[in-house]
Amino acid sequence: MPPAHTDSSLSLSRQFARWASSLRYQELPEPVRDKARAFLLHALTGAAIAHSSESARHVVEIALTEEGKPDGASVFHSQKRATRVGAAFANSEWIHA
Repeated sequence: MPPAHTDSSLSLSRQFARWASSLRYQELPEPVRDKARAFLLHALTGAAIAHSSESARHVVEIALTEEGKPDGASVFHSQKRATRVGAAFANSEWIHA
């Protein structure tokens, strides 16, 4: 059995991932939760407004063509699904269009 990793032997990104995955919403201070809600609302509003963006629609269609997966992750403004990476890319395009 390999030895257990101590935090100091893990890369910085793995240490951050371990810390982030241990966070619980209820344990965050209210100002942090409020800011998180504001960021989420901003992202969803941006995605809703971008629905009329032809350039975003074109990029998302390319992503769905390349990364489409019937049992994959949801993509905004679409009944189609994609791999997690493809859906993340497509959804980020909607958010930032």
